[in-house]
Amino acid sequence: MVNLRFLTGCGLSTRRSATALAVKAAVGGIVRCVLDAALLVASPGTVRRFARVPHLLVSAL
Repeated sequence: MVNLRFLTGCGLSTRRSATALAVKAAVGGIVRCVLDAALLVASPGTVRRFARVPHLLVSAL
């Protein structure tokens, strides 16, 4: 909310501010996924396959 208030305070409309924040969040997520994939390709043995998935979800699979 602070970012939205800041952008509207700088003169952008609420619609443009919300759009800018949505684009920023989407691009951040995409970049994070690409970097994760690059790290997994660069060093496949250092990260366990289900390191981030809780144990119950892994056992359900």
